[in-house]
Amino acid sequence: MCAVGVAAPAAGQLETVPAGLFGPHTALACYADVAAVRGEDLAAALAGLEQVMEPTHGQTDAAQAIGEAVAAYVEFRVGLMSAGGSGLLVLADVAPDDERGVIRPVLLVRVEPDADADAVLGAIGGLLDAVTMSTDTPTLRRVAPHWMVVQGVAQLGHAKTDGEAEHRDAIMDVLQSHDACALQLAVRMTPALRAQLRQASGLQDEEEDLGPILIDPLVAVVRDAARTLQPLEAVTLGAQITASPVVEARLWFSTEEQAETFRTASDGFLNLLQQLMGGNESNDPIESNDPRGEVERLITAVRLTRTGRRLDAELGQKELAAVVKLGPSLAMMLLMGNTER
Repeated sequence: MCAVGVAAPAAGQLETVPAGLFGPHTALACYADVAAVRGEDLAAALAGLEQVMEPTHGQTDAAQAIGEAVAAYVEFRVGLMSAGGSGLLVLADVAPDDERGVIRPVLLVRVEPDADADAVLGAIGGLLDAVTMSTDTPTLRRVAPHWMVVQGVAQLGHAKTDGEAEHRDAIMDVLQSHDACALQLAVRMTPALRAQLRQASGLQDEEEDLGPILIDPLVAVVRDAARTLQPLEAVTLGAQITASPVVEARLWFSTEEQAETFRTASDGFLNLLQQLMGGNESNDPIESNDPRGEVERLITAVRLTRTGRRLDAELGQKELAAVVKLGPSLAMMLLMGNTER
């Protein structure tokens, strides 16, 4: 639930998104409830982050960057809400025939029924600057009483109109499970995305025997987890932007058995990762300044719990700080391990 005194996301905002926008290859949906996140909410959520970033960025520089980001967000929010807008929705398709793997997302704006398209376009102009070229002519087209879509930008996609409700429900139902969160993200496993997952994890045909190749224990455990991840239907994230920020992560499988198989495999991966990153194997008390404390906190937070066919993890402010600190080391460890095939 949202903290007391913080604007709560309005319920049912995504229920009005037209089903025609969703096709069989629609793989991603990300919604930001701008109206629900005030400037002070964002500032409170980021408070203290400069201390986490200090070793690499310098505390003064980080604090200044955060302040500038909050100020820019406040200006954007005021402009959007004054024009009758309240949120942003990004949809993206991942299809087997996408040229060179280029993904062109579709950007929609949630608006009041009487909102003026030109005013809303002016409010999001700064946001579009990052993707528009001199030959583009951005416009907004209303696709539903509460939704407008950006058109005329080459790097953005064109909203389809012939989609079906079954494709919409497959991604939006799991997305809205994070209804208390102002920021929601869902990735649905389309066939093309599933094939990319297999390739990225080093998996080939099911019948190929990779056993003798797996010399590095980390590579072996990662690939074992990747195999059990194949039945995955969707991944969702939700973020509460408050003074005590929380990120919810969920993995959705077709059956309870598939979910439990992956949970078991992920535990094996985390146990090995705990050892490689210097976790506390002896279970002795850890001093507050001991770096092993960050490892333990992160490992504990990302261990998955199962509810039916869904796996859940939740990261609070301390765990998110640990991700910032340990993320680069973890990414490098996985990258180096994944090259040994």
